[in-house]
Amino acid sequence: MLLALVSGMKLRILLLFVLLSVAPMAGTQIAAQNPEPVNSKTFYEQALALHEKHDLDGAIHALHEAIRLDPGYVDAHLKLGNYLGEKNDLDGAIAECREALRIQPASPAVHWNLAGLLRFKKDYESALAEGREAVRLAPDDPETHRALGSVLRDKGELDAAVAEYRKALALKPAGG
Repeated sequence: MLLALVSGMKLRILLLFVLLSVAPMAGTQIAAQNPEPVNSKTFYEQALALHEKHDLDGAIHALHEAIRLDPGYVDAHLKLGNYLGEKNDLDGAIAECREALRIQPASPAVHWNLAGLLRFKKDYESALAEGREAVRLAPDDPETHRALGSVLRDKGELDAAVAEYRKALALKPAGG
């Protein structure tokens, strides 16, 4: 009986030793299989990778997490606006661009992104205002002139659109 008790204790000690030595490795394997982003930039980068894998819902979720961690993350708001636009959620996309604009009102990129979304919604007057503000903020950026030209073209102001496209091309020649 005493031998059985000692053998049973040895077995329990051996089992405990095996469990303790394997547990850290098992935790490492679990962590490696399920890496969790730990900051807003990592969630943002994860969103880009998920988008490249054509997982738009996963990318949107990751951007929401990035914004939850850093509500002032302008790039995350802009990218979320782009991805919501891809899902044809123009109201959600516009709301994200407006939030980015609230955080960073002097960003030409935010203005021309918003101009493009408003253009798709056929709100040409608001799109023109955003496009013109982008050009005012960055007159040497060809993208601002291209964006404004696109709004003008869709609005039917073709001469003005051609003039903006020419300005864009003069700043950045085709193929450049």
